[in-house]
Amino acid sequence: MEKRICILLILIQTALYPQEAENITAEDFFDEEYYDFGLSGGLVIYGERPKEFDPESSEAYILNQLNGKKEERKNFIEKEFLEEAGFRKTGNAKYRKTKGTEKTSRILLGLANAVSFGIIPKSGNPHDDFFETEFARLPEGEYYKFESVIYSSRYKETSPEILIVIELEYKLQVEFCNGILMQSNKNYYTDENIEKFEELIFSLPDFPDSILKSKIRFRQKLPKIKAALERNRNPSDNYLQAMQNLGDSFNMNKNTRL
Repeated sequence: MEKRICILLILIQTALYPQEAENITAEDFFDEEYYDFGLSGGLVIYGERPKEFDPESSEAYILNQLNGKKEERKNFIEKEFLEEAGFRKTGNAKYRKTKGTEKTSRILLGLANAVSFGIIPKSGNPHDDFFETEFARLPEGEYYKFESVIYSSRYKETSPEILIVIELEYKLQVEFCNGILMQSNKNYYTDENIEKFEELIFSLPDFPDSILKSKIRFRQKLPKIKAALERNRNPSDNYLQAMQNLGDSFNMNKNTRL
């Protein structure tokens, strides 16, 4: 009975004060803990804002590293993401720990190298050392895909949005070299790859703030990446003259900035 009376009073109030009823918005019903999730069937869906990750969680740790200083972001991708998963920090080779028999063989080869005054090489692979053996290397200008690395990474079980953040950072550092186009990464400066990078950025949510911070940084890098591709496609006269003056040796350097 009380519910019926309340409903009746609301209907009467709406009829008596139609203008006031029209001025009521969704903000009157939801506080700062809720936000617009978008439209569904013509209806605006509101949901609770995602809270920050538990400070002890791997998600919080990853975001803390990737929202940190440049050195922290670089260390995370090179050491914790690539090398711990069995990839060189350059992203173009796989390696494993050297076995006991291999270490013995290398000691003998080292002795033979010393006795032969360098005629006998220390190892068949110049990228190997006493503790590590490289067993796969991609051609120059190619890097392992994010999917290949994350499959072997200890972070593969993390939440989907954090995986996107890691992938964006991997692409930014390895494939785009933080917005610098060089001979070694020119194959990745394509419209398709840049569009994928942009789509990943906008697929990130705006909450919590730790993810939004990463999202904003990636968006700020996007114009620099696009500009690098545009300069390469439409070089200025000054650029062409500089390239001509420096000569062919400049172009042969794989780390030359374009």
